[in-house]
Parts: sequence; structure tokens; C-alpha cells
Amino acid sequence: MTVLVASQSPYKLAAVTDFFGGVIPHRDVGVRGIDTKSDVSDRPFEGEVVAGAINRINALEMVDADMKIAVEGGMFLDGGEVFYNDIAAVQFEQDNDIKIGTGHPIQMPVSLLRLYLAGQKFSDEIISLMFGLGKDAQFYKHAKYMPGFFSHGVIDREKITTATALKDACNKKYGAKRDLRSLTMENGLLDADKFNALDEECKRVLATLEKE
Repeated sequence: MTVLVASQSPYKLAAVTDFFGGVIPHRDVGVRGIDTKSDVSDRPFEGEVVAGAINRINALEMVDADMKIAVEGGMFLDGGEVFYNDIAAVQFEQDNDIKIGTGHPIQMPVSLLRLYLAGQKFSDEIISLMFGLGKDAQFYKHAKYMPGFFSHGVIDREKITTATALKDACNKKYGAKRDLRSLTMENGLLDADKFNALDEECKRVLATLEKE
């Protein structure tokens, strides 16, 4: 079985490889990646996240594979709250239909979304608060660690969040039900102290920007 990933990101390739290793461990699955463009902004928001994943799948139109996969992450609004989520687009061989799956939504401060949409470069302090890493951390390089840091280590983006999105997309081909749970302050799955610390720092940066 050949699986083509619309990216050469080591994180995305590892996430897809681990997913199939857990689903069909006794079957030979070859996973390889090809660089593609999402053709959306560098910081996708809501519909752009889904569009970016679909655009990456469409960029593989001339390449043969049993399954084509694109994973895209970004911010969403739901009921006035902000969430980060992974989106997986999956296309099976000889099937023009692209199935879209979603991972576990992870609540983020509204203040972070404001900086995100403003295109502001995240400060070292914000990056450190987001990932629990040193201040030399790079946002995209360490993006896989954010869910675990915010959720007391319960959620790992590679093994759970992205895998859930892939499973959801594959299930939709066969009409299976989905079972997704959000990570929110309300249900106690987020670390309140870390969430609030990030919110306060984002608000401080926003206040500084407004004065400029």
C-alpha cells in the first residue's frame, strides 16, 4: 500500500507513518512525501485551514498512490472561543471525493488569535509560554509539543491530535461515527495556569502594539 503525504515535513511524515503502524501494523505500507503549496496564508484561519489541505491534495493529481493525505493546522472560532485544530484531507485511489477529518480542538486565548491574525511575529516569551521550551524555541519547529504542554501531557499532537484527524477522515469513507473531545478550560483538560500566563503575555504585547 502506497501512501503519499502532501508535504516533506518530518513531523507530518512521522505522524502518518505512526498512524498506519497502529491501524494496520501487519501490512506493508510505504509512506513518502512530496512538497506542495497550500496556497493560503502562512497563518490559516477557519476555512483557510480546510482549503489549504484540499489544495495540497489537488497538487498531487498527477501522482499515483493508493492514498493521498494532507495535514494542515490552524485556528478556529466556535461560540466565541478560539481553538487550534488539525485538519486531515484524505483521497483514496480512483476516488475524486476528498474526505475531511478533524482532530481534538484545543482551546487557545482569544488574545493569541488577535496576534496570529495580525501577522505579528511571536515573541520569545510567547513561544516559551506556548511550548514550555527555552526562549530560543521556534514556533513551527516545535508546534507538535503545544497540545501536550497545555493538556498536562495528556494530548500529543503527533500521536493523538493528528491521528484523530486522519482516523476521522478515513472513517467518513465508510460512514463510521466520530468521537472527538475538545480540550477546554471548562472541562478541565487544559492547564489553567499555563493558559492564563499565555493570555496575559499576549494581552501585554497587544497593548504595546496599540501604543505604537
